[in-house]
This record gives sequence, C-alpha cells and structure tokens, in this order.
Amino acid sequence: MNMFASGLSKGILGTSVAVGTGVGLGSAALTSKGDSPFSKTSSSSKIPATPKSCKIYQIQSSATGEVKSITEEAIKTELGQEGIEHYKKIKEACDTAKGGNIFLSKKGDKRYWQYYPEDQDKQTVKQYLEKNPNS
Repeated sequence: MNMFASGLSKGILGTSVAVGTGVGLGSAALTSKGDSPFSKTSSSSKIPATPKSCKIYQIQSSATGEVKSITEEAIKTELGQEGIEHYKKIKEACDTAKGGNIFLSKKGDKRYWQYYPEDQDKQTVKQYLEKNPNS
C-alpha cells in the first residue's frame, strides 16, 4: 500500500502542478495582450494645440521690398487704443496665416500700420526676405 500511496500522492501533486500552471498560463494570456488600464490615455485629457502665431513684417520700402520684423505685442502697443480696429484686422490675418508671414504697410493716411491683402504677394518683399532671412 505504500507504493499505492506514493503513486497517488505523485499523481495528485502532478495534477495540481498542471492545474496551477494552467491557471498561471491563463492569467498570463489575459494580461499579455497589452491592455493595461494604465497605458491608455483618454481623449478628454489631451491638451489642444495652441495656434501658431504668424511672423509680422512692416514693409519699409515697396520699391526695394525692405521689411522689418515686429512682434504682435509690439504692433499692438504701437497702434495703441486709437488703432485698435487696425490691430483687430492684423490679428485676424495673423490667425488665418497659421504660422506664415503677413506684411503691414502704411497707405492712405500713413498714420497706422495696416494689413492690406494686396501687399501679401509683393515679389520685391519676397525677394528681400530670401536675401535677408533674419530681417
């Protein structure tokens, strides 16, 4: 009977190891698919991209295309409260440009820097910028 008990205990031990291994493999299979609750990011937690601001240039000379770079804050300050309507148009053009260039000039009353759509494709200005990229 001793042999029988020994064989029985080995059989039980072998079965429990096999069952334990099966459970272990099953749990490994469940977690090995990469579906970790900690690796996912919900779409509501993403930070929206900030719009790129444009680069603003003041046309110093239409004949030569010479331009001077100016920041949005500097042009806002320069225009002051009296030129706020001009600033709003410049800001709108800047937002539409999505990181591109916009060109301002003084026409008409020559008092305020303003955005004119017809100034945006001046070849002299584009050539000047190609030759003087740090303007």
